[in-house]
Amino acid sequence: MKSSLCIFLFSVLLGGCQDYSQVIKGERNMTIIPNRVSISSAEIADWRVGPLRRQEVSKGIKIKLDFPQLETEHLQDLVNTIKIDSWIIRVKRKTLVTSETLDSFYVPLIVPGRGKSKFRIKQVQAGFVNIYYSAAAISTRFEKFQCPAFDHSKEVTDFEVIDTVSREKAIRASRTNASQVSGKLEAYSYRPFPINAGKNLTGEYHFEIALYNAKEKLRKSNWFELHEAIKVSKEKHVDIKGCKNFKIPENDSTIDNVQDFKFGR
Repeated sequence: MKSSLCIFLFSVLLGGCQDYSQVIKGERNMTIIPNRVSISSAEIADWRVGPLRRQEVSKGIKIKLDFPQLETEHLQDLVNTIKIDSWIIRVKRKTLVTSETLDSFYVPLIVPGRGKSKFRIKQVQAGFVNIYYSAAAISTRFEKFQCPAFDHSKEVTDFEVIDTVSREKAIRASRTNASQVSGKLEAYSYRPFPINAGKNLTGEYHFEIALYNAKEKLRKSNWFELHEAIKVSKEKHVDIKGCKNFKIPENDSTIDNVQDFKFGR
């Protein structure tokens, strides 16, 4: 699984009253029946473009994912006994004719620097993923262009959060039954992670999570698919005035590094 990393922003605001997931513990394994693992918000990312920034297209969709919440005792068991330190997030797109994995990345299970003491441990509650058109996803430099690259002129006009049917009802973590993760998985950072969805966004976007040991690159649970997905059903073309002869400027490596990408990913 190769990540085209840009970045992932996580939220750690803890409510006063938590609804924790049910946990069944064994000597070398744990079964988690999630209390919630859902899409808590989704919105269109608008993009002001054109010579005077007076016209508007879409960068894509911004999504907030909530993770299953665990009591401190169970968090410590995952970290100390099962040797878990992260979640893997996998994003898939399904259309009428195809199903493809767009990207995968990992985020910490607990807030960095909070794992030394049981009195300080806090779980990462939620994170943000951006499903973007290529013109905005490739790099921060491309995202700042007044005239979008690749003749991008799309605006998302209809999307919704839909319910899905998942066969998995629980997350089963094991200390000994683990799968090596090949390729390079990138970690979170302090900017929302943009998934490069290509020139068109229409389709359904599904999200799966699994428990992960980032140091050893081992997935230590089954894949658990969220029971909600994002469905983008309509886009429209916007005639952007003043951008007819736009050419991509030469890359300035001091601004950022352009990521590898493939249209249709």
